[in-house]
Amino acid sequence: MVLLRSALNDYRAFRALPPHLQLTIITSFVFNCGFFLVIPFLASHMKDDLAFAGALVGVVLGVRTFAQQGMFFFGGMLADRFGIKPSLLMGCVIRILGFLFLGFAVEPVGMITGAVLTGLAGALFTPAIESAVSTWAHEVETSGGITRKETWGIYAVFSQMGSVVGPGLGAILFGVPFPLVCTIACGAFFVMFVLLALKLPRHIEGLEYSNPLDSIRAITANRVFIIFAIINASFLITYNQLYLALPADISRQGMPGGLIAWYFGLASVISILGQMPLARLAIAKGFRTTLVRAYVIMAAAFLPLLAVSPFAGHGEWFQALPAIAMVILLHIGFMLSAPMTRDLTAVLARERHVATHMGVVGTMGGIGVLVSSTITGSLLEYTTEPSLLSVIPWIGCMVFPICSAIAFSFFPFPESEPTN
Repeated sequence: MVLLRSALNDYRAFRALPPHLQLTIITSFVFNCGFFLVIPFLASHMKDDLAFAGALVGVVLGVRTFAQQGMFFFGGMLADRFGIKPSLLMGCVIRILGFLFLGFAVEPVGMITGAVLTGLAGALFTPAIESAVSTWAHEVETSGGITRKETWGIYAVFSQMGSVVGPGLGAILFGVPFPLVCTIACGAFFVMFVLLALKLPRHIEGLEYSNPLDSIRAITANRVFIIFAIINASFLITYNQLYLALPADISRQGMPGGLIAWYFGLASVISILGQMPLARLAIAKGFRTTLVRAYVIMAAAFLPLLAVSPFAGHGEWFQALPAIAMVILLHIGFMLSAPMTRDLTAVLARERHVATHMGVVGTMGGIGVLVSSTITGSLLEYTTEPSLLSVIPWIGCMVFPICSAIAFSFFPFPESEPTN
C-alpha cells in the first residue's frame, strides 16, 4: 500500500512537469524499449540464423558498445554545438538505419556497419537527453517544483521501464523473423522522430550553442570535474560486471543459462519500485554521504558470491540466493548514486556545456568497461572449478567501487551539503 501511494505521488509529480520535460522523459522509455527489443536477441540471430562464429559475434557486440560509449564525448559536443533537438532527430534517423542493417544484413560487414550506426545513435541520444533533462529540471527546481535529483529519479524509472518492456516484447516476438522485429523497433523510433520534430522546442532556454573548442577548453580547465568523471567511471564498470558475473555464478549453480533473464527481471522490478524512495533518501543525505555509501554497497554486493565461490552448486533453489543478493545490493547502490551523479555533473559543469560534460562521464565509463571487462573476463576462469582461487574474481570486482568510495570520501563536493 505504501509503495502504491508512493507511485501515485510520483506520477502526480511527473504530470506536474512541463510538457517538453515530460516528452523528453517519455523519449527515454521509448528509446530503451526499442533498443532492448532488438539488442538482447542480436547474438542469437547471428549465431543461429547467420551461422556466425562466436568470435565474430563478440566483435559485432563489442564494436556496438565501443561506438556508443566511446563516442559519448563527441555526441555531447555536437549537442552543445547544434542543439538538443537536431541531435535527437539525427539519432533517431541513424538508429533506424542501424537497425535496418542489423535486421537485413547477412554478411559481417553489414552487421558491423549496423553495430556502428546503432552505437553512434546512442552516443547522440544520451548526452542530448541528459542535457535537456538537466536544464529543464533545474528550472523546475528553481521555480519551486521538485528537485532536479527527484526529476532524475523519475527519469530513471521511465528508462528502467523501457528496459523491462523491450525484452518482454522481444520474448513475445521471439519466433518472429528477426528482420521483422528490427522493423518494428524502427517504427518506434520513427514515431519518436515525428513527436520530437513536432513537440520539442527548437531552442532550450538556459543552453547556449557553443563551439566544440570552447567545450573542450571548458572540460580541460575543469580539473575537479575530470577527477569526478574518473572516480565515477566505476559506476558503469561495476554494473557491467553483471553481464560477466551472473553467467559465471549460474554455471556454479549448475543451472541453465536462460535463468539469467529472471535475475534481470528482478533487477527491473527493484529499480522501478525503489528508485524514487531511494532518490529522496539520497537527497536528504547529500552528495558525499550518499555516494560513499552507494559505492560501499556496490562493493558489498560481491561478498555473497565470494563466500560461496569455493563450493560447487548442485541445482538446489538456495544456490541462487548469493546471486539474488548481488543483484539487489548492486541496484540499491545504483539507485542511490544515479540521480546524484547526474545532478552533480551539471553542478560541476556550472550549468554550461552540460551535454559535453555528460558525454565525458559516459566515455570515461566506457573506457573503464573496456579495460575492466578484459581483466574480469580472464579472472573468471578461476570460477570454473571450485577452489580457494575462486574468490579472486569477486575480490577484483570489489576493487573498483571500494576505490571510488575512498576517493569520494576526500572529493571536494559543492558546499551547503547536509552533514548527516
